[in-house]
Amino acid sequence: MIGVSFVSAVLVFFALWFIYLVLCYSRARLLPQCWKCGAAKVRRSHFHGFLDTVAAISLLSPFRCSGCRSRFYALRLARSHPLT
Repeated sequence: MIGVSFVSAVLVFFALWFIYLVLCYSRARLLPQCWKCGAAKVRRSHFHGFLDTVAAISLLSPFRCSGCRSRFYALRLARSHPLT
């Protein structure tokens, strides 16, 4: 039989994953911006590993900031190029 601690750990994991998805969706409504420096000069990054696959199922794509080079996830449907 599945223990109560295992079920509670799974529930906590999914609650934290849901909070992370809400943060990603809210920060990238129109144009993804860098979460670290706030610059709008971001581009899509290549997919790497298991976490990127899970993020793709959740409609998230990896982006990279051209200014500070940090990598983050944002809504896949957002524009990937800033207006020039």
